[in-house]
Amino acid sequence: DYTKQVNDNNQFKAGLLLLHNQLKIRAFSESNKDTWRREQLYDRSPLSLAAYVQDKLEYEGFIANIGLRLEVNSPNAPVYLLDPFDPTYGQGLGSDLEESADQEDAASFVTLSPRLGISHPITNRSKLYFNYGHFHSEPASTYRFRLQRESNGRVMSIGNPNMKLEQTIAYELGYSHSIQDIYLINVATYYKDVSNQPGWVTYTSVGGAVNYSTPENISYADIRGIEFTLSKLSGDWLTGFLNFTYMVNTSGYFGLRRYYQD
Repeated sequence: DYTKQVNDNNQFKAGLLLLHNQLKIRAFSESNKDTWRREQLYDRSPLSLAAYVQDKLEYEGFIANIGLRLEVNSPNAPVYLLDPFDPTYGQGLGSDLEESADQEDAASFVTLSPRLGISHPITNRSKLYFNYGHFHSEPASTYRFRLQRESNGRVMSIGNPNMKLEQTIAYELGYSHSIQDIYLINVATYYKDVSNQPGWVTYTSVGGAVNYSTPENISYADIRGIEFTLSKLSGDWLTGFLNFTYMVNTSGYFGLRRYYQD
């Protein structure tokens, strides 16, 4: 991170983040009667890069943070080029999936996330504020890289390295009021639009020889609410806060969560 106070009104910040994970998965589960065993054995090394720039503008109590974040995400993993009901996923064949199936490199994703925060004084004891931003997050590793098989080779679940990044667009509007520099009243309303959430989808072939789950970007959510907070900021014996929040969460799926071969 780099910070520079350019002048009385502008503070510039910039930063760079490089993240390289090395995943070595050696996991299994089995029955106590040795009737079945499932295992996950794979190595993956995803790579991500993020950079941001931000200007903090201050003028007579008015403060605005304006920023932009760039993210590049590379799963660095193969995508198997198979029909959803390909027999390769079935018993006996799934054990050599990595060698027998055609494959290509997973796509890399580039995202731009604008951020804006404004604090505007109304009086010497109160202010209005507004926050807006786009936020992206990688799917959990199990959604992208998982490869779980039965002891007979049948694939039970397989990750999807081409999953899009989950996106949240968030808005917040609030009002703060100080009482005698001891108490602070804050009222805030907010809304979050969440898209590209992962969800498991199951594919079953005729006869059931192929029956596995894989994640897709099929889930969404809308979150909205209002919260009231009363804080006691100073005191010889007691400080703290009281909060009441009312929130409504709506969520659902696009498409189907299970497909049977026609």
